[in-house]
Amino acid sequence: MGFLSKLLGGNASEGKKAVESFLQGLMDGVGKQDSNASAGAQTAGKPEEDKTVFSSSVSDSPCGDSWGERMPDEPNQFNSGLSYPDYFEKIFREEFPSFECTKEFQKGGKRVVFFLRSAGKTALVAEILPQSSASKKLRENCHAQGTPYLRFYYDHEGWWNTRSYVVRRVREAMASR
Repeated sequence: MGFLSKLLGGNASEGKKAVESFLQGLMDGVGKQDSNASAGAQTAGKPEEDKTVFSSSVSDSPCGDSWGERMPDEPNQFNSGLSYPDYFEKIFREEFPSFECTKEFQKGGKRVVFFLRSAGKTALVAEILPQSSASKKLRENCHAQGTPYLRFYYDHEGWWNTRSYVVRRVREAMASR
């Protein structure tokens, strides 16, 4: 007797067993999908060890130049081969060579703050931090002093921090000064 005949016309206990078996099969499949999905993302505590990876599969969902489910076909934080502090530092040094670039690690190395300075004045403060951070003090201090401030999250799924996006935001922030 097949599944449907057991369910519709056969013995009630056989129908119940068939339904339970079918549902268990579905649940086993869902469990495998969940474990496969979570195996693709990893994070580490130290910036130089961070190798966070997000999905690069093709999707029909909308996306922008630095966000979406599909990794953009341009240099970004996750395909650079660099840790996130090194990735941002490389961009700041290469794209803004007339500015002195310094960095400070804060909060146990999970947050890094870059300072771009020219002629002894801070032209920009860029804070790179995890999305779970609720830090506001640095942003408020910069605002009070009239210093351009930017925030980038290094672990927000779907945000790729493409090179063009980072450069554009820095230029816009410094131009609005």
